[in-house]
Amino acid sequence: MMNTRANLVNSVNAKSSAKRGLSFTASQLKQWHWNEHRSMTDIAKQFGVSVAAIGYWFQKLHVQHRSNLQEVLFEPTPALSYVVGCLLGDGCVRQNDSRCGQWEIRLQVTDMIFAEHFQQAVQLLGINCGFIQLKAPSNPKWNIVYLAYANSMTFGQWWKENGRIGVARIAATFPEHFVRGFYESEGTISIHKSRLRLSICNTDSSLIHTIHSVIPESIRSSLAKYGPYQMGNKARWDISIWNQLDIKRFLAWIMPCIKTDPRGHANAEPSRSRNASEGVENTKAIQDRITSRPPSSNGGCAAPGARPFAKTYSDPTGNRRSMAEMPMPNNRS
Repeated sequence: MMNTRANLVNSVNAKSSAKRGLSFTASQLKQWHWNEHRSMTDIAKQFGVSVAAIGYWFQKLHVQHRSNLQEVLFEPTPALSYVVGCLLGDGCVRQNDSRCGQWEIRLQVTDMIFAEHFQQAVQLLGINCGFIQLKAPSNPKWNIVYLAYANSMTFGQWWKENGRIGVARIAATFPEHFVRGFYESEGTISIHKSRLRLSICNTDSSLIHTIHSVIPESIRSSLAKYGPYQMGNKARWDISIWNQLDIKRFLAWIMPCIKTDPRGHANAEPSRSRNASEGVENTKAIQDRITSRPPSSNGGCAAPGARPFAKTYSDPTGNRRSMAEMPMPNNRS
């Protein structure tokens, strides 16, 4: 079905070009696109045709698009772990047959800061990433949504070859960044009976087990299955943290840029009946501690509160070492 649609689109673009008497050679397209650094949009505007029509000629003459040949950094890094966490949550990686089979990376959310952090992390991988503000197309509760988008054939092929669980295992090399991206997508913090509750939900059993396995044992969390409650629906898996001190530890571990306090309850005081001796802070104090961190100068996260994508760390002797050499925390097996 998708191939039929792609063939139909290419046929329409070919007829559109033929009506205008347009015909291109591979050398012309390479000269304009590669030597003169003109985009497909610029070429389309010059000849008064659609970008899709120019894309048809790029595909027919086997001329590579510049963004499809970007050298992407695939070695495990904090930025890659964060990007994968976001894409496994609210984002997506897909091949668009209506655009000559381009691989698209997309994250569309209602939090501008979240979309900006994702954009910056994608750029750290060596991929050009755009950012636009849109009106919500269908949900009346959302007035505005923010879209971070990129095209990369190299990243798309890497994603397809490894699969969702494969890229998750690679991203787990830096668990705090991986979990941060997934929490900002699928997590929530709420108040239940005057106490905080933090949860991360997803219907992918293998993925949620992978996320749960990399959370340090010092942060007590539970994993539960709910449903399915109707025929045809999937079961939901929840990672939950109920202990007030563990919620504080979790937020301090991943340092998220959003979802640091219950929505609409920024100054709520959780119950201290069971762990008052541990000095549990209220949600406003937790948020203040996280957002008081100065912006990173080398990590690509401009907004305060986000965990920077550090490339080095200080060992116990005070020497700077690569993040790849940092020992892993005590995680669940």
